[in-house]
Amino acid sequence: MLKKIMSVLTAAALTVSICAISAVSLLAAGVNDIDGVYLNGKKLVFSDAQPIINNSRVMVPVRTTADYFGMRTDWNKETETMTFTKGSRTIVHKMRTNVITVNGEALTFDTASINSMNRTLMPVRMLGEAMGAVVDWNNDQRQVIITTDTPSILTAQPNKTAVNTGETVLVNILASPTTTKVKLIDTDTNTMVNESVTYTENGDGTKSFAVNWVPNSNTTGYKGVSVYAGNEGGYGETGMPVNVSVVADSSPKLKNYTVSDYSVDRNEYVEFTVYTNSTATKVKIENDFNADTKELTSYNASGDDRVFEGRVKMTKSGNREFTIHVGNAKGYTSEYQTVTIDVDKDSSRDDDDDDDDDCKIKDIDVSEDEVDVGGEVTIKVKTTYDINEIRVFDNDDNRVVKPVIYESSKDKSDNEKIWKISVPVEDEGTNKFFVYAYSDDDDTHKSFTVKGTDANDDKLAIKSVSVEDDDAEEGDDVRIKVITTSEAKKVEVADNKDKTIDTSTSSSKNGTSRVWSLTIKDAQSDKNYYIYAYDEDNHDVKRKFTLDLEESEELEIIDIDLEDNTVDLYDDVEVTIRTSTNVDKVWIEDPDDKKVASLSKRSEKDDDEYVWKLHFEATDKGRITYTVYARGTSGDEVKETFKVRVEN
Repeated sequence: MLKKIMSVLTAAALTVSICAISAVSLLAAGVNDIDGVYLNGKKLVFSDAQPIINNSRVMVPVRTTADYFGMRTDWNKETETMTFTKGSRTIVHKMRTNVITVNGEALTFDTASINSMNRTLMPVRMLGEAMGAVVDWNNDQRQVIITTDTPSILTAQPNKTAVNTGETVLVNILASPTTTKVKLIDTDTNTMVNESVTYTENGDGTKSFAVNWVPNSNTTGYKGVSVYAGNEGGYGETGMPVNVSVVADSSPKLKNYTVSDYSVDRNEYVEFTVYTNSTATKVKIENDFNADTKELTSYNASGDDRVFEGRVKMTKSGNREFTIHVGNAKGYTSEYQTVTIDVDKDSSRDDDDDDDDDCKIKDIDVSEDEVDVGGEVTIKVKTTYDINEIRVFDNDDNRVVKPVIYESSKDKSDNEKIWKISVPVEDEGTNKFFVYAYSDDDDTHKSFTVKGTDANDDKLAIKSVSVEDDDAEEGDDVRIKVITTSEAKKVEVADNKDKTIDTSTSSSKNGTSRVWSLTIKDAQSDKNYYIYAYDEDNHDVKRKFTLDLEESEELEIIDIDLEDNTVDLYDDVEVTIRTSTNVDKVWIEDPDDKKVASLSKRSEKDDDEYVWKLHFEATDKGRITYTVYARGTSGDEVKETFKVRVEN
């Protein structure tokens, strides 16, 4: 009997040992390990209590998981009941039960919630499905995958169904509430053409996106994209197609324009920036007061657009009308856009008490449009005379230079001060600065931008461009200094029509940089110039810059004033002519090129203008066109016309 009892005890002990070994082996193999709980592709992070496997069910900390679902959690200690709310959904669960109610409807699961180390853990499937989510278990990865409402595209409509090559289509997209981003995939190339995370949330929770698309213009015909919806978990597998018909259009198009100022003083410059499509090769700007036309043939590429830039001097007062035309080798198109500039004739002679001409920044000239990060750009700021201090701030309102105090004795009657300031460029990319001007009782400001570039000495780059002649004037032959990286083997300077002005293959070394000297003949402040640098393989980089030169006075007939536009035959025609101060002779010729009046000495000087008073006899009837000639001290001539009606 004793022997039998011992056998039973031995067998029992052996069974316990085997069970213990099996349990340890299972744990060592990681059977109870969980490699994460993922909600819409994002791994959830639990700060204290962690998910566990209990009776083959994954249990998760309730409050943390509910927070990730965006639910509000309330705890009733007396009844040990948790209530979760989100929108119109209310979920109630009593501790240590396997029942959960959703908006009053009871759902029963095979496992109850538990309390572990003072934390409530609930079966992840119970909580997830109560929220309307799909809960899956990836056994190979040991991961819980929770998916809420899958992001989807409800509608996608283009704003036009037929476009020209290069034309932009706006795709208006309506997506499901869980969508936080959309992307457009080109159906020809299977590449992404645009992506947007900007949307408007509608009252029903749906999201509205508006995404630009430029159809592939290599060929014409039907072009399409597939629109996909996504969120933090990634994009869905099914896209909604959008198609348009693309037709060939090689005509140049004017897309947009900007001007630096719509209200300026006479003889100031207005900068025009014109945006065209990729087939435009030139732009012209015409005015309503003379035959001078500003033609721009140099441009910069900006995506599929071309950007033309130029300055026009406002030589006539009043509301001046300018028309902007675009063209190519075949000529200019008939379409144009009109802009009106208010030019103040007498602002330079106004009294200081005139508030309209007080505390004003007239212009900001920037020496270069690109500067190495850590370098400086020189700006020339023109202000009214009452300004006594200038400050420059960056886009974060940080002052980047010390206050600049003006100490010049320039004639106050000019009502203008010119400030030259060096501004440090600290960031790569577009740097925006604000120039603030202060008078005794007011202030004003204007902004300008400079592109900061990271000049790596191992790459071909232009580091800086500067004028070597400090006292150079417009029209002089000006020497400029160009600093490049050591990769440069040749540099050139070209004008705004891309015509080479000077070339150099000889340089000196300064550390890891090369220093080059070039000469610009007949240099002008109102022109864009370009520096090209080439490496030994003839690869090139370029940089645009302008020259800060002392202005030489322009030979100019400023105004022609008739005492009377209509006179009787053989009466005198009285003419008052205003010119620049570098004119030494003025005369008038009739339609037969016969000189009818002449002066070699001005009648008077009015501030920065010469005044010439002439008269002649009207000897022909009708509406007669006369020509005024002005000769400068250099021997150059300019002319303007005027008309007089001669009656019996």
